Amino acid sequence: MQKILVGLTLCAVVTLTACVSESSYVGSDRKVGQRNLDNSEAARTRISLGLNYLRRGDTTQAKFNLERARAFAPDMPEVYNALAFYFQAVGEHAQVEEAYKQALSKDSKNADAYNNYGAFLCQVGKYDEAETLLLKAISLPGYIRVAESYENLALCELDQQGFTSAKTFLESSVSHNGTRISSLINLAAVSYAMGDNVAAKTALQRIQRLGRVSARSTLLNYLVAEKQGDMSTMKHAEQLLLSLYIDTPEARLILQQRLLESEFEQLREQYKLSLMANIVVPTDSSTVIAPTAPTDNPRLRVVRRKSTEAASNVGSAMTSATTKTAAAKKATTTANSVSRQAIAGSLALSVPPAFESSPEAGAENAAAAQELAALQQAEQEADRVAALALAAEQHAVKQAEIRLEAVRLAAERVVAVQREAKQQADKLAAEQAAAASQLVLVATPLETLPAETVLTELPSTSDTVVAEQAVPAAVAEISTPEPAALPAFHVVQEGESLYAISVQHNIRLARLMQWNQLTPESVIKTDQRIWLGEVSESLLQQAQPAVRLVKSSAAVLSTEPYHQVTAGETMFGISFQYNIRLERFMAWNSLTEQSKLRVGQQVLIVDPASVQP
Repeated sequence: MQKILVGLTLCAVVTLTACVSESSYVGSDRKVGQRNLDNSEAARTRISLGLNYLRRGDTTQAKFNLERARAFAPDMPEVYNALAFYFQAVGEHAQVEEAYKQALSKDSKNADAYNNYGAFLCQVGKYDEAETLLLKAISLPGYIRVAESYENLALCELDQQGFTSAKTFLESSVSHNGTRISSLINLAAVSYAMGDNVAAKTALQRIQRLGRVSARSTLLNYLVAEKQGDMSTMKHAEQLLLSLYIDTPEARLILQQRLLESEFEQLREQYKLSLMANIVVPTDSSTVIAPTAPTDNPRLRVVRRKSTEAASNVGSAMTSATTKTAAAKKATTTANSVSRQAIAGSLALSVPPAFESSPEAGAENAAAAQELAALQQAEQEADRVAALALAAEQHAVKQAEIRLEAVRLAAERVVAVQREAKQQADKLAAEQAAAASQLVLVATPLETLPAETVLTELPSTSDTVVAEQAVPAAVAEISTPEPAALPAFHVVQEGESLYAISVQHNIRLARLMQWNQLTPESVIKTDQRIWLGEVSESLLQQAQPAVRLVKSSAAVLSTEPYHQVTAGETMFGISFQYNIRLERFMAWNSLTEQSKLRVGQQVLIVDPASVQP
């Protein structure tokens, strides 16, 4: 009997504490207040905790907390949404459908359940049902995640090779949420695959303006610029990949020249295959109806077919050129499956307000709340670190762009300076060549003759004349003198002139005369040393003195058209004697620099055209 009374007493206590709870201040009998019980708050705490564990990969703790949430609030649709998400992550597809159906049975206007259920059906290949559910979610009033549902519709269409519909849905997604990066990059990828490079570039520019550039968007920007022939953008994108994203698969594709293996090129190839698959080739058994008259715009008969195979996710849809089979979908990783859905707002990981629980679960819920708070704090710290990393990355991108622009401007300035210098060098070379083409020897009368005769010429290969083959050993020249050796010199051979020696050794005549202390009227002798460089006075005294034949104080005026050569005379001496330019004297007599005068030879000292026959 006492046991029965004790049992009744315990039941009464439990019943009372299940209705209300009281608190009092320490050291006082004054009551803090009373709160009504709300197990739905405890369920939401467990849902948040379970999803946190699921994100971390701890499926055991995730399942435990989600089951506790169902125990607290078995009629809450959010509980079954979270359970369906868990079953989808672990690959229990049958239980996923059952959980979503229970969620919709609890609340037929739960737009998040429609969206998540539709995304799941798209993954398992039930495209028609998936499209119906996603459109239902979009049509419900108060649903704020319309952009996510449109993106799910686009991914579902891509699984069926419906590129046109996918592009339309992605444009709608961007219209509802212009800052959704996944929709923007998917829109750019589909536009690139369909050959609409202008639309692809527009979407990529929006990503750049948002400051959310990534390795994927940079690689796609490189490919679009390549198709448009924009070399500047290509170079900028390549430098960005190789400087900021060097460890990414996209950078390795650039380095290894394997761009055809990129997800965007594979999607482009997939679009081409879909166009080929939609062309129906008539068979022999088909009836061909010939038109009675030529048509202006003949068209191919195109039949749209829906693929019966399902793709695993947007990543596999962009990186595979062939359609995935159902068996391949079962091998899809948990992370990829999760990325295909826009999770409902009711499953968001937020800290619920404070609540009072029933006595039988009070301690458990308090521990769960503390555990959730710790996880939330860790999540917030991770988000803060990620935000700092993102800000640092954006700053690095901006600094890299500034450096690249500075390098480009510096390179342009260097090129401009080099171009200007080349133009100046070409102009100077042209002027020197023009001056060299008119070699002028300036001579003055003997009484006003300067110490050096000025000769204007440009040393070049065309002015270098090889010595006469008949006298191979005529020159004794020391090109690399030893410390005790004599400077380089030339031994005059019979018939040689000072001008011929200067041409042979590519030395200006005036400088050669200065080094050997010669004047225009000086006559050089056979076997005389002509120094080819500046030497001391003692060496000049050791050399044979030049014989001066001309002693007059003025130039000889010719009265005869001819001059008879005497011993020791040279072409230069004769031309100087009669005040005639050397090149004109040689032209009148058909002579060259290597010509030799003979004693008794008669040479013209006037213009042959003026000589009377």
